[in-house]
Amino acid sequence: MKNGQGDTLLGVDMNQKIDPDDLIDGGTAWEALGEVQVTDDSLMVDLSDNANGYVIADAIRIEPVGVSVMSQSFVQISDSSSSENAFVPANVAVI
Repeated sequence: MKNGQGDTLLGVDMNQKIDPDDLIDGGTAWEALGEVQVTDDSLMVDLSDNANGYVIADAIRIEPVGVSVMSQSFVQISDSSSSENAFVPANVAVI
């Protein structure tokens, strides 16, 4: 994940052949990737092609930590890149 200036806040290698097991919400399993502090108004998730097959992201979940939620935004991920602007609290956990 990167901030609005392109600085890396968190780098995670994922193997999607392993089922997520950190959180179940609404019948959907999620894997916790980490926690970052957002100091500007942007948070970017960057997928690489460093894989032994296809690179796939079907959903990305971002949750606030330790602050009240002022708004919520959902982004559909399509075959092309996607971008969404929304209020993001100063501290977020990315799951």
